[in-house]
Amino acid sequence: MTYVDYLPEFLREIRDFQGFGTGTEPETEWIRDWCRKVQDECSAETAGEEGISRFERMLGLQNRGTLTLEQRRMRILGMLRNLPPFSMGWLLEKLSADCGEGNYYASQDTVHFRLQVGVDQKLEGSIESLYRSLRRTIPANVELHMGMLCRMRTPGRFGVLMRVGEIICGKEQEDGAV
Repeated sequence: MTYVDYLPEFLREIRDFQGFGTGTEPETEWIRDWCRKVQDECSAETAGEEGISRFERMLGLQNRGTLTLEQRRMRILGMLRNLPPFSMGWLLEKLSADCGEGNYYASQDTVHFRLQVGVDQKLEGSIESLYRSLRRTIPANVELHMGMLCRMRTPGRFGVLMRVGEIICGKEQEDGAV
C-alpha cells in the first residue's frame, strides 16, 4: 500500500499529494522491508545468519563453522523444543540424580516467586553448573536462591527455628544420636 492509498478519495487526485507519495515511497518501502526482516529474525524457523547467531548466543551453543545455516537452525529448533517444563517434581528428580538422595534441599515460595535450592557442601564444585542449568529451565520471573548445606555435629542442646515458628530442642545421646 502506498501513501496515496491512505488518503481520502478527494485528496488522491491532487498532484502535490501524489508527488509527496512518490517522493516518500522508497523510504516507506525500506521501513516495511526492515519490519518484515525484524519479524523474520525473531523466529528460529525464518531467521537468517544474524538471527541464528543470536539464538546460538542465547542458548549457549557454539558455532565452530562446520555446520550449514540449516543444520544450525535444526539444532536450535531441537533445543527449543526439548526444554523441559519446570515443575517441583522435575526439580527434585534432577537434584536427586545430580546430587544424590539427601544431599540437597529445595523449597518454593509461590507468593513471592522464589525458589530456594541448596546442595551439600561436598558438592560445592557443581553448584555453578547447577545454577546455570536451573536458570535456563525455571521461568524468568522466579528468583533463584542457591545455597549450601553445612552438616556439623554439635554437642549438647541445639535449637532449630522451623518455618511455622516453633523451636525444637534436642539432646545428644551417648551414641551420637539426637
